[in-house]
Amino acid sequence: MPAVTIDNVITGAQDRSDKINDPSVATAVWLLYANAAIEELWEVIAAANPTYWDTFGDVTVASSATPFIDLAAAPFTADPVSGGWVMRKLRLVEKDPTQSVPVTVVKRTLATKDLQRYPRGYILQGKRLYFDPPTVAPGNYRVYYAAGPAVLAAATTLPVEIIPYREYLEVSTAMRALAAEESDVSVLGAQLADLRARIITTVAAQDDATADRIQDTLANDELQRWGFGVPGLY
Repeated sequence: MPAVTIDNVITGAQDRSDKINDPSVATAVWLLYANAAIEELWEVIAAANPTYWDTFGDVTVASSATPFIDLAAAPFTADPVSGGWVMRKLRLVEKDPTQSVPVTVVKRTLATKDLQRYPRGYILQGKRLYFDPPTVAPGNYRVYYAAGPAVLAAATTLPVEIIPYREYLEVSTAMRALAAEESDVSVLGAQLADLRARIITTVAAQDDATADRIQDTLANDELQRWGFGVPGLY
């Protein structure tokens, strides 16, 4: 699939709104409109298929002196400027994540405050996962999460997942420029509604709600005996 930049989206929006070489909308404003359109599309897709943006990252915590995982740092894609991301689960992996049995690390709540029963926990603050207690932090982890869209600078390539929906981005961006000057956007609005309906149909069909539960392969009593995490969590 050919690469598409945010500048390409803006050019398409300018054409749709009859604003090619029109100085009434500054370049920086076009960039704001295009990023807003990306965020809108992201939300439309997430509403139709809640797991569409799910991904994961592997990280090693070397010492209890730094007992946290920063989701705004590599290898994660939770952009520090954007919103709209969701933590799914955190798993301890003793060896290679593809070869060992992962164990869920619990979110610390009133129900999981018993350190004897649930020795490994985390507390989410901002875009950091802090281990509780800090002494259990060292280890290899896989973090499952859904990230919101990054704020794109000029000339930045679009994420490959949204390139098929470039037309939606162009129409949405054009509408924002026209609405700002109180021009009629009814035609573009009808186009956007049609595009939105088609996108929802496409992405919703990719969601098999019966297959999204991940089971631990160890028996529950094994997990309890080892003292890692909560039996039955996924």
